[in-house]
Amino acid sequence: MTHHPGDLQPENPYAQASGGPGAYPAPPAHEQAHMPEGEPPVAYPMYGAGPGKAIKRLFTRWNRFKGRSSRSEFWWVFLFSNILFGILYALMAAVNGVDEYGDPQFSADTPGQLAVTVVFLAVALVLLVPVLAVSWRRLHDAGFAGPWYFINIIPFFGTIAFLVMAAVDTRPNKMKAKWEDSQVLKSEKF
Repeated sequence: MTHHPGDLQPENPYAQASGGPGAYPAPPAHEQAHMPEGEPPVAYPMYGAGPGKAIKRLFTRWNRFKGRSSRSEFWWVFLFSNILFGILYALMAAVNGVDEYGDPQFSADTPGQLAVTVVFLAVALVLLVPVLAVSWRRLHDAGFAGPWYFINIIPFFGTIAFLVMAAVDTRPNKMKAKWEDSQVLKSEKF
């Protein structure tokens, strides 16, 4: 059997056609045009960010609600914050005990309990604004207004809806100039 360019290989039914797109496509053309080699300026989203870069950008862009964040920036931060809170939650349960529903108790009866509770609350306060900001920017990148973040207030279904919106690919055609970072607006026409 002869194979021609563009044919799928029968040995691998999941193979892509030769000359076709790769498994991980490049960022949209509108993102590539203005990006120099290396890390993008802080006002721009970083498509394909690894965990270290995403967490670094979480804190360098901690209070920026205008602009966009890539899916990789958001999901690495989401994973990092959930693992961190899972560890702290387990530590609180181990030190403070749990109630009849299995929830850790916030207690300050002993110095150890006080320390764990204070650390938990401090981490929650430190991450509150940065995680809210990266989520807000992620919604912008997906084509939604930032206030959609507050759909999380609705138990279960609101969180599912938010996570679905956060998973949506970049949609530049839905982007509004009022959502964009001022540094980006100065360098591009919107």
